[in-house]
Amino acid sequence: MLEAKSNIKRQEDLINQLKGVEAQSILYKQEVNSLHDEIERLNSQHRYSLEMADQQKHSLNHKIQELMDQLHAKSELENRQVYLQGEMDRLNSLLKQKMNEIEDWRAKYQHLEFSHGELQGTTAEIQRLNEQLRHQGFEMESYRTKLQEANDAISRLQLQNKNLNAEIEEF
Repeated sequence: MLEAKSNIKRQEDLINQLKGVEAQSILYKQEVNSLHDEIERLNSQHRYSLEMADQQKHSLNHKIQELMDQLHAKSELENRQVYLQGEMDRLNSLLKQKMNEIEDWRAKYQHLEFSHGELQGTTAEIQRLNEQLRHQGFEMESYRTKLQEANDAISRLQLQNKNLNAEIEEF
């Protein structure tokens, strides 16, 4: 009987231990579920962070491409400006040359008019020189127009260049 009481006591202790283990197991299951939920939340947060990082990367790549395009456009404008400046210099030189030619023709005309004013043969020469002078006047006007167009184009390019520089500085 003592032995039966001892066995019953042991069985009761074992049952109590089993209940304790079962309660501990339930707590562990709850903790595992809670940790699983936390892992799912963190995974979701991580996926969201990755998506946001991808979006930011895409946005930055897009902005970089825009800046590269603007730099390329700026470079092209600067090249165009250099070309137009060279063209303007060439036209200025040509205009000066033509103006010197006109002055030479004027001097020739005055000399012919003065020295051969009384001769009938000089009338035809004077008319020819007048016609050349008039023709060169038209050429000079044409060169002035081209020079003004080149100056206008350079002004527009300088304004575009200034605007692009301002946009680049903003980025």
